[in-house]
Amino acid sequence: MRTIVFIAHSPLQGLDIFGPVEIFTAANFYKENYKIVLLSSSKSRTLKAKSGITIEAHQYFKDYKGPIDTLIVTGNPNARPSKELLEWIKLKFKTTRRLCSVCTGSFILAEAGILKNKKATTHWMWEQSFKDQFKDVELDISSIWTKDGKVYTSAGVSTGIDLALALVEEDFGSEAALQIAKGLVLFLRRSGNQKQFSQMLLNQEKEKDHFANLTLWLQENIKKDISVEQMAQYVGMSSRNFSRQFKFIFNYGPAEHLRKLRIEKAQKLLEGSNMDWKRISTLCGMPNEALRRAFIRETGISPQDYKKRYK
Repeated sequence: MRTIVFIAHSPLQGLDIFGPVEIFTAANFYKENYKIVLLSSSKSRTLKAKSGITIEAHQYFKDYKGPIDTLIVTGNPNARPSKELLEWIKLKFKTTRRLCSVCTGSFILAEAGILKNKKATTHWMWEQSFKDQFKDVELDISSIWTKDGKVYTSAGVSTGIDLALALVEEDFGSEAALQIAKGLVLFLRRSGNQKQFSQMLLNQEKEKDHFANLTLWLQENIKKDISVEQMAQYVGMSSRNFSRQFKFIFNYGPAEHLRKLRIEKAQKLLEGSNMDWKRISTLCGMPNEALRRAFIRETGISPQDYKKRYK
């Protein structure tokens, strides 16, 4: 029996806890694997969610004397953790098998010094704040969760679910995690190297003035052979000025942007269809082998392995 211990704070973001708890609870339907303990960071065991719902923690963290296999820290960006809590987490880190955070719980791990010189992630909205406070942490804001040694961090409320599934997979294998995902109607079990948001969403805020609707136009015509000159013509600019301004705004060139969109299209087709790779390459507008090489560079795995993992 593995004891999963959550540390929570008021006001809490309920899904930080309820999502992962549901995963571990579902695992117990297949085999009695986990005992779940909820601890409060304050002496008041009553935890109030932002929605107004209240839940009762099992114990105040300083009073807990039981075993801890996996410790999961949830975040509260509006309240600094107490010195006692930071010291307690540092102490437990030495003996727990895994230490995890959900969303801005990574701030607490960083403040405790646990993330020093480690790779970590947090919610994208708190990227700059995290970087300003913790310059000794290798922040990977693109990932939905990360693992560095026995320390795991996740990006936001729903990614706590992805992380919990990954922990179950570590403990009992991929088949157990897949059955849990099916049972809870989770359509896609995402790995840590997947992005917090799609390329289209990533660029929507930046697509202003001349670049408005460019990504949408590229997606609508993605199976065609599209040149930088054609993109420039679409937005009504010279090719040279277009490339220069595009790189200034997005930090990479228009050709790379189109390549990223084609890979994202290939991912969606692998996840949601039974098409062969040749057909997918045609629909994505790239030659078979060129798309395969680009896909591996971007995702770190082959299209075949991606389909096995995520379809």
